[in-house]
Amino acid sequence: MAVGEIIGLIVESLTAPLGLHLLITGLVYAVLVLSLNIEYGWAGIPNFGKIAFIAMGAIATHIVYYLYVFPKAAAYYAEVAPDKFTLVGLEPGDYPKWPGDAGSYTAINFMLQIALPYLQEHLLVLFEFMLLSAALGGLLGAIIGLILAYPVVRLREDYLAILLLMFSFMLWNFLTAIPPLIGGSQGFRVTYDPFKVLGLGNVDYGRLVAIILIFGVMYLLVDRLTHSPYGRTLRAMRDDELAAATMGKNISRIRLETIVMGSFLAAVGGVAFVFILFPSVTPDLFKPEVTFMLIAMMLLGGAGNNVGAVLGVFAFLYIFRVTTALTAALPGYLGVELAIPEGLIRNVLTGILIILVLFYRPRGIIPEESVKTVAWDIFNKRLGFIPPSARGTIVLLAGRLRNLIKRRKG
Repeated sequence: MAVGEIIGLIVESLTAPLGLHLLITGLVYAVLVLSLNIEYGWAGIPNFGKIAFIAMGAIATHIVYYLYVFPKAAAYYAEVAPDKFTLVGLEPGDYPKWPGDAGSYTAINFMLQIALPYLQEHLLVLFEFMLLSAALGGLLGAIIGLILAYPVVRLREDYLAILLLMFSFMLWNFLTAIPPLIGGSQGFRVTYDPFKVLGLGNVDYGRLVAIILIFGVMYLLVDRLTHSPYGRTLRAMRDDELAAATMGKNISRIRLETIVMGSFLAAVGGVAFVFILFPSVTPDLFKPEVTFMLIAMMLLGGAGNNVGAVLGVFAFLYIFRVTTALTAALPGYLGVELAIPEGLIRNVLTGILIILVLFYRPRGIIPEESVKTVAWDIFNKRLGFIPPSARGTIVLLAGRLRNLIKRRKG
């Protein structure tokens, strides 16, 4: 295979019709990585159980499905199409109850025959469903984060990282063994056909509009939070806890607040993960290794930099896509069937490319910058300059002071 053919494969992989799906996928993962970036990139807290808090969004969606959508769908079809209930073995107006009927054959059949068609016909109910799921998911994520972090928040980050990692393994098994969480091994299904309305008949465009709105709100919230005095406090705690404590900062409280905040945002992102990206939700979506993929995305783009973290998501997905194309072409180039699974080769190539990028850019594609608060921006505008960094500010002010002294001496 010539170099030109390899370049052609790479270009083709980046410009394929799946580009729209890649954009949607990237924005969903960007929402999740932003919540991780607050904890690890800004505060230095290694949350190895991030996927568990993302799963809280799925659990909340499943609960709201039973408690809010099922009653509405049952009442609607009891009036307009009572024959539908004979397909699921229920009386008109009746519906599966949570938690007793969760994951049962009747519940799954009701979901497919009655609940999903109802959501396809009622876009407003779908949005209400999403908002209620996001609210409940954020609350669950914050509460679980508080319960897990409070006992060990005064210890080193190592203990917290191990605790959260073990919790993610436990929850992954619980999702399969306990049907009331997400329906057991069968899971549940959320359709996104109603998003056709947003995309003028195209589901993907509708999903794109929805995730752009979600990502925009999440990014503005995270960016405003981190580019504030609170963001400087997080960095001070990350760089030197002792120095931050001597300045009167309560390290344990700040660490606990950061975990609760990151868990809340991760759970809200988990709702987008369910509604936008995966129509069928199963426990396998929440394997613990997903956390390390999110960490790789963040480190690739630049930990502690919100723009870099988002860019790292798309860089990771594009690298993965390129290696997928190269792996598919490898047997033809070698002329033999590979005994090693293609998925394994693709993962190895992806890892090698990420290592190479980090070797030349150890701080990520876009390294972190100094915190720019609103007051700092006003100060810069009044002075008529915008310094690139804290070091640049010192050099610039020193130069102006030197010029001022020279003028007075002259």
